Amino acid sequence: KNIMGVDIGRIKPYSATVVRKDGSISDEYIPTEELMKMSDKLDRLETHINYVYKKYSRAKKYGNYTIRQSMRKMDYNDGKRRRTNLKYQIARLIAVEVVNIAIKEKCKEIHIENLKWIKNRAGKWNFSAIQDCIEEVAELYNIQVVKVSAKNSSKENPVTGEIGKVNDREVKFTTGEVID
Repeated sequence: KNIMGVDIGRIKPYSATVVRKDGSISDEYIPTEELMKMSDKLDRLETHINYVYKKYSRAKKYGNYTIRQSMRKMDYNDGKRRRTNLKYQIARLIAVEVVNIAIKEKCKEIHIENLKWIKNRAGKWNFSAIQDCIEEVAELYNIQVVKVSAKNSSKENPVTGEIGKVNDREVKFTTGEVID
């Protein structure tokens, strides 16, 4: 059976490849332009929230309780709310895109890294929420989601199991094959 491997990341929302039953590997699947725009929007929103929070905190130290200060607090709270909603929209869109690729490639399984250990250290991404969304959407199409150990998953050959040598973003195997 065809198996899809999905890497949820910070630079790209996800990347995926399919290992086919004949041992061949598909080209890399990457997010759509719409998803990348949403990711960029999340980055800009995060920057804005941090900027407003710093200004609010700095003014609060000096006891400035002005109308402008209360507007900053409202702006900060509104930004956090919008960030939460945008993260949820991104997680749903990732799930839909990943499952659509799995359907197109006739995959019965999607393998994703078990990233529960990251918790709140992930910054803008809530990996657990993204994984939950993928599981929910995949279940609708009878596609099983398997969480695999993250250890060596970025440098292991999916067919042979060989651990390759890492050079920057590239992994080279003894067969001469190089992957990103």
